[in-house]
Amino acid sequence: GNGISPRLTFSNSLLREEHLADKKCNTICDLFHSYKGVSSGIVIHSDLLLKYLRERYPNFYFISSTTKVLTDFSLFEAELNRDEFDFVVPDFRLNNQLEKLSSLTEEQRAKVEFLINECCYFGCQDRRICYENVSRKTLGQDCPDHSQGTAARRFPCGRTYRRLRWEGLHGHRSRVRFRYFQGLERGDDFLRQIESIARSQLQCARRW
Repeated sequence: GNGISPRLTFSNSLLREEHLADKKCNTICDLFHSYKGVSSGIVIHSDLLLKYLRERYPNFYFISSTTKVLTDFSLFEAELNRDEFDFVVPDFRLNNQLEKLSSLTEEQRAKVEFLINECCYFGCQDRRICYENVSRKTLGQDCPDHSQGTAARRFPCGRTYRRLRWEGLHGHRSRVRFRYFQGLERGDDFLRQIESIARSQLQCARRW
Protein backbone atom coordinates (compact mmCIF):
# COMPACT_ATOMS: atom_id res chain seq x y z
CA GLY A 1 0.00 0.00 0.00
CA ASN A 2 0.93 3.66 -0.15
CA GLY A 3 0.78 4.23 3.62
CA ILE A 4 -1.74 7.05 3.33
CA SER A 5 -4.21 7.22 6.24
CA PRO A 6 -7.59 8.76 5.26
CA ARG A 7 -9.38 10.87 7.87
CA LEU A 8 -12.91 12.11 8.44
CA THR A 9 -13.84 15.15 10.54
CA PHE A 10 -16.90 14.78 12.79
CA SER A 11 -16.78 17.89 14.97
CA ASN A 12 -20.42 18.38 15.96
CA SER A 13 -20.54 18.98 19.73
CA LEU A 14 -24.32 18.70 20.23
CA LEU A 15 -25.15 15.20 19.02
CA ARG A 16 -27.88 13.15 20.67
CA GLU A 17 -28.62 9.44 20.54
CA GLU A 18 -31.02 9.77 17.61
CA HIS A 19 -28.34 11.40 15.46
CA LEU A 20 -26.18 8.27 15.53
CA ALA A 21 -28.41 6.66 12.89
CA ASP A 22 -27.53 9.34 10.31
CA LYS A 23 -27.47 7.38 7.05
CA LYS A 24 -24.98 9.54 5.18
CA CYS A 25 -22.41 9.52 7.96
CA ASN A 26 -22.71 5.79 8.51
CA THR A 27 -22.36 5.15 4.78
CA ILE A 28 -19.12 7.10 4.53
CA CYS A 29 -17.84 5.36 7.68
CA ASP A 30 -18.65 1.96 6.19
CA LEU A 31 -16.58 2.89 3.15
CA PHE A 32 -13.61 4.18 5.15
CA HIS A 33 -13.69 1.17 7.48
CA SER A 34 -13.61 -1.20 4.51
CA TYR A 35 -10.52 0.49 3.05
CA LYS A 36 -7.84 -2.18 2.63
CA GLY A 37 -4.89 0.13 3.24
CA VAL A 38 -3.85 1.63 6.57
CA SER A 39 -6.46 2.40 9.24
CA SER A 40 -8.64 5.48 8.81
CA GLY A 41 -8.75 8.25 11.41
CA ILE A 42 -11.70 10.20 12.81
CA VAL A 43 -11.30 13.76 14.09
CA ILE A 44 -14.05 13.90 16.71
CA HIS A 45 -15.66 16.06 19.38
CA SER A 46 -18.65 14.18 20.83
CA ASP A 47 -17.96 11.44 23.40
CA LEU A 48 -21.33 9.94 22.52
CA LEU A 49 -20.26 9.54 18.90
CA LEU A 50 -16.82 8.35 19.99
CA LYS A 51 -18.36 5.46 21.95
CA TYR A 52 -20.63 4.55 19.04
CA LEU A 53 -17.84 4.55 16.46
CA ARG A 54 -15.41 2.61 18.65
CA GLU A 55 -17.97 -0.15 19.06
CA ARG A 56 -19.13 -0.20 15.43
CA TYR A 57 -15.80 0.43 13.67
CA PRO A 58 -12.98 -1.11 15.73
CA ASN A 59 -10.29 -0.41 13.12
CA PHE A 60 -10.66 3.38 13.25
CA TYR A 61 -8.27 5.52 15.29
CA PHE A 62 -9.39 8.80 16.85
CA ILE A 63 -8.13 12.37 17.04
CA SER A 64 -9.56 14.73 19.67
CA SER A 65 -10.80 17.81 17.82
CA THR A 66 -9.58 21.35 18.39
CA THR A 67 -13.28 22.34 18.49
CA LYS A 68 -13.23 21.33 22.18
CA VAL A 69 -11.35 24.62 22.71
CA LEU A 70 -8.99 23.25 25.36
CA THR A 71 -7.27 26.48 26.39
CA ASP A 72 -6.49 25.24 29.90
CA PHE A 73 -3.23 23.29 29.63
CA SER A 74 -4.21 20.89 32.41
CA LEU A 75 -7.37 19.93 30.48
CA PHE A 76 -5.29 19.46 27.34
CA GLU A 77 -2.89 17.22 29.26
CA ALA A 78 -5.81 15.20 30.63
CA GLU A 79 -7.05 14.74 27.05
CA LEU A 80 -3.62 13.44 26.06
CA ASN A 81 -3.88 10.85 28.81
CA ARG A 82 -7.13 9.42 27.44
CA ASP A 83 -6.56 6.00 25.92
CA GLU A 84 -9.32 6.51 23.35
CA PHE A 85 -7.26 9.03 21.40
CA ASP A 86 -4.19 8.43 19.28
CA PHE A 87 -3.80 12.17 18.74
CA VAL A 88 -5.07 15.38 20.35
CA VAL A 89 -5.29 18.79 18.66
CA PRO A 90 -5.01 21.58 21.26
CA ASP A 91 -6.55 25.00 20.94
CA PHE A 92 -4.13 26.96 18.76
CA ARG A 93 -3.49 29.38 21.63
CA LEU A 94 -1.55 26.64 23.39
CA ASN A 95 0.85 26.34 20.45
CA ASN A 96 3.24 28.89 21.93
CA GLN A 97 3.22 27.44 25.46
CA LEU A 98 6.69 26.05 24.80
CA GLU A 99 7.74 25.55 28.39
CA LYS A 100 4.62 23.57 29.24
CA LEU A 101 4.76 21.62 26.00
CA SER A 102 8.39 20.74 26.74
CA SER A 103 7.32 19.32 30.09
CA LEU A 104 5.13 16.67 28.44
CA THR A 105 6.30 13.07 28.51
CA GLU A 106 7.53 11.46 25.29
CA GLU A 107 4.32 9.44 25.14
CA GLN A 108 2.22 12.60 25.44
CA ARG A 109 4.28 14.51 22.87
CA ALA A 110 3.79 11.72 20.36
CA LYS A 111 0.02 12.33 20.52
CA VAL A 112 0.08 16.11 19.90
CA GLU A 113 -1.05 17.46 16.53
CA PHE A 114 -0.89 21.25 16.08
CA LEU A 115 -3.39 23.30 14.11
CA ILE A 116 -1.32 25.83 12.16
CA ASN A 117 -3.82 27.45 9.78
CA GLU A 118 -6.54 28.57 12.20
CA CYS A 119 -8.83 31.33 10.90
CA CYS A 120 -9.71 32.70 14.37
CA TYR A 121 -7.76 35.65 15.73
CA PHE A 122 -5.69 34.97 18.83
CA GLY A 123 -7.80 37.01 21.25
CA CYS A 124 -11.17 35.58 20.22
CA GLN A 125 -13.38 34.79 23.23
CA ASP A 126 -16.25 33.37 21.17
CA ARG A 127 -14.62 30.35 19.60
CA ARG A 128 -16.59 27.75 21.56
CA ILE A 129 -19.89 29.61 20.98
CA CYS A 130 -19.07 29.86 17.28
CA TYR A 131 -18.45 26.13 16.98
CA GLU A 132 -21.69 25.40 18.84
CA ASN A 133 -23.56 27.65 16.42
CA VAL A 134 -22.17 25.65 13.51
CA SER A 135 -23.22 22.43 15.27
CA ARG A 136 -26.79 23.70 15.73
CA LYS A 137 -27.06 24.66 12.07
CA THR A 138 -25.67 21.33 10.93
CA LEU A 139 -28.42 19.65 12.95
CA GLY A 140 -30.97 21.76 11.08
CA GLN A 141 -31.88 24.02 13.99
CA ASP A 142 -33.31 27.40 13.04
CA CYS A 143 -30.94 29.83 14.73
CA PRO A 144 -29.24 33.08 13.72
CA ASP A 145 -25.61 33.15 12.65
CA HIS A 146 -23.19 33.84 15.45
CA SER A 147 -22.03 37.47 15.38
CA GLN A 148 -18.68 38.53 16.79
CA GLY A 149 -19.53 42.23 16.82
CA THR A 150 -16.64 44.68 17.00
CA ALA A 151 -14.05 41.91 17.16
CA ALA A 152 -15.30 40.50 13.85
CA ARG A 153 -14.94 43.88 12.16
CA ARG A 154 -11.35 44.24 13.38
CA PHE A 155 -10.40 40.60 12.90
CA PRO A 156 -12.68 39.09 10.24
CA CYS A 157 -13.57 35.50 11.09
CA GLY A 158 -13.25 33.01 8.26
CA ARG A 159 -15.48 30.48 9.99
CA THR A 160 -18.92 30.04 8.45
CA TYR A 161 -21.52 27.30 8.31
CA ARG A 162 -20.33 26.43 4.81
CA ARG A 163 -16.74 25.93 5.98
CA LEU A 164 -17.64 23.10 8.33
CA ARG A 165 -20.15 21.26 6.18
CA TRP A 166 -19.26 18.01 4.48
CA GLU A 167 -18.72 19.11 0.90
CA GLY A 168 -16.58 16.31 -0.45
CA LEU A 169 -13.25 16.57 -2.21
CA HIS A 170 -14.48 19.25 -4.61
CA GLY A 171 -16.05 21.56 -2.05
CA HIS A 172 -15.00 24.69 -0.18
CA ARG A 173 -12.42 22.87 1.98
CA SER A 174 -10.97 20.62 -0.70
CA ARG A 175 -7.47 22.06 -0.29
CA VAL A 176 -7.51 21.02 3.37
CA ARG A 177 -9.30 17.71 3.11
CA PHE A 178 -7.43 16.47 0.06
CA ARG A 179 -4.12 16.40 1.93
CA TYR A 180 -5.27 13.14 3.51
CA PHE A 181 -5.46 11.54 0.09
CA GLN A 182 -2.17 12.71 -1.42
CA GLY A 183 -0.47 9.73 -3.02
CA LEU A 184 -3.67 8.04 -4.18
CA GLU A 185 -4.08 7.76 -7.93
CA ARG A 186 -7.09 9.58 -9.37
CA GLY A 187 -8.45 6.28 -10.64
CA ASP A 188 -8.06 4.55 -7.28
CA ASP A 189 -11.32 2.72 -6.50
CA PHE A 190 -11.46 3.99 -2.89
CA LEU A 191 -11.04 7.61 -3.98
CA ARG A 192 -13.59 7.14 -6.75
CA GLN A 193 -16.17 5.89 -4.23
CA ILE A 194 -15.51 8.86 -1.94
CA GLU A 195 -16.00 11.28 -4.82
CA SER A 196 -19.24 9.53 -5.78
CA ILE A 197 -20.65 9.85 -2.26
CA ALA A 198 -19.46 13.44 -2.00
CA ARG A 199 -21.17 14.46 -5.25
CA SER A 200 -24.44 12.92 -4.09
CA GLN A 201 -24.39 14.88 -0.83
CA LEU A 202 -23.18 18.34 -1.83
CA GLN A 203 -26.57 19.88 -1.17
CA CYS A 204 -27.03 18.14 2.21
CA ALA A 205 -25.03 18.74 5.38
CA ARG A 206 -24.25 15.62 7.32
CA ARG A 207 -25.11 15.79 11.03
CA TRP A 208 -21.90 14.58 12.62
